Amino acid sequence: MKQLKKVLALLCVFALLLGIAPVVSAADQGEFTILSTTDMHGRCWDKNILNDTDMNNSMLNVATAVAKMRETYGENVVLVDNGDTYQGTPVSTLQISQYTQGVTTDPNPMAIAMKYIGYDAANSGNHEFNYAWDTMADIYAYLESDVEGLKSLPAVCANLYYEDGSNVLTPYVIKNLKDSAGNDVKVAILCFVTPDCTRWDVPDNYPGMRFSHPDNPALSIRWEAEQWVKTIEEKEAPDFVIVAFHSGL
Repeated sequence: MKQLKKVLALLCVFALLLGIAPVVSAADQGEFTILSTTDMHGRCWDKNILNDTDMNNSMLNVATAVAKMRETYGENVVLVDNGDTYQGTPVSTLQISQYTQGVTTDPNPMAIAMKYIGYDAANSGNHEFNYAWDTMADIYAYLESDVEGLKSLPAVCANLYYEDGSNVLTPYVIKNLKDSAGNDVKVAILCFVTPDCTRWDVPDNYPGMRFSHPDNPALSIRWEAEQWVKTIEEKEAPDFVIVAFHSGL
């Protein structure tokens, strides 16, 4: 692995795709694998509680699939959720409503599921901005906590800024792996959300925030990616950069 030049591995997962998308890295050498879920939309259970029918692509399915991959790759599994995670089913949506109203203080079931499964990064999708920011900020705080013995799960989004250009969420995270020879492999995970969120959701759900840097008035994700990849390469010197973009088509 060390003889490989640094590679930009672009994991551009469109918002209409569902389920797990595995990618084997390092020219298919099988030394580690990248897994992504996207648009899970509250499907934490394998049953639709409204009509008691089976539900495909639930977090239970994800847990089973990821466990099997970890049997093969051990710790060398990179697992990213690409957003649109909480809105959708009554189980998750009702909890968010009750939490916002102060009826419950329980954490969101999708957030619980991701922490139990052991995701490495949670991107934001446009539907994360359907809800009051205070509620979503508490979900992100729960993800990043070490409660109940579950490891911290970073909420990652590089193009969500305050008006002064500072980041609202963590822009990228680093995961350290080992190749078959025991050499260190550094992987950076960089996440973006569509800048079109302002077309669909009210400003109160992203107060004082913007979806591109002030120096990027054209809202170009290419501009954002080029700036962040350069920063990551200079600061972290990673072997791979994974870019997860909740983009839509």
